[in-house]
Amino acid sequence: MRPFPGRVPWLARCKACGLGWADPQPGDKELAEIYSDHYYEQFGFIEENGGPHKGLSLIKQATYSRILNHTEKFLDPGSKERRLLDVGCGLGFSLEAAAKRGWNPLGLDPLASESESRRGLHGQPIRKGTLETFRADHPFEAVSMVDLIEHVRDPVVAIARAAEFLTPRGLLLIATNNIESALARVMGGRWPLLIRAHLWFFSPRTLSLAAERAGLEVLAARATWRVYNADYIASILARGTNFALARAVSRWILRWIPRPLRLIPWPPIPEGMVVIARKR
Repeated sequence: MRPFPGRVPWLARCKACGLGWADPQPGDKELAEIYSDHYYEQFGFIEENGGPHKGLSLIKQATYSRILNHTEKFLDPGSKERRLLDVGCGLGFSLEAAAKRGWNPLGLDPLASESESRRGLHGQPIRKGTLETFRADHPFEAVSMVDLIEHVRDPVVAIARAAEFLTPRGLLLIATNNIESALARVMGGRWPLLIRAHLWFFSPRTLSLAAERAGLEVLAARATWRVYNADYIASILARGTNFALARAVSRWILRWIPRPLRLIPWPPIPEGMVVIARKR
């Protein structure tokens, strides 16, 4: 095992492949406290006046649409349906983006409220549950797990379970952070994604290996082009605890920069990664 640059006491890495993991992993009690009713707020998922934050919705949809744009190139030409399951869909921004691209989406999220169990904030269907509890009414041409795989106890088991819901030659999209990214290397122990809710830290190589061990054929591993704005980034860093300067600057931005300016989308940037795999 080797430490992450900047030494994070609870983070271990494999010398052979570079996979990172929380050591020790948080117990069930600690995770239950982490995944409170307000869990999504620390990442900018803030609801206002009973509806989704418009600026947040737009950038999340833009990012997910870019992931789908690359994925659709690998769709089986003989596929007549475009049914999609998004596991860990949050408030359902991804479902709205998928619907706009002609998909018939369904969301699955363990933190969905009872009011969201039938329809999400954008009117798309969301079921409350996990991969273990979900029972599908029909197979899906695509299943996506965006910013989810780093949270599960056993990634290979989770990937194999997700693949069970796919049609033959259906596609699995797995997007997560990249521990070997330039940003992670530069920031070291101050990397904002080093949080206790994250149990695993992958590189394109290790995530591809996990998909292959789950019995899938890996088609592509590439950077995700994500869309952000100042309001989203500042909202996250203002709540952070591992970078005091960034926290102070972000709080200043949220207080003094006019909100319309904070909501302007930035040009897409390569951040994190997505692995696209096919069911054999």
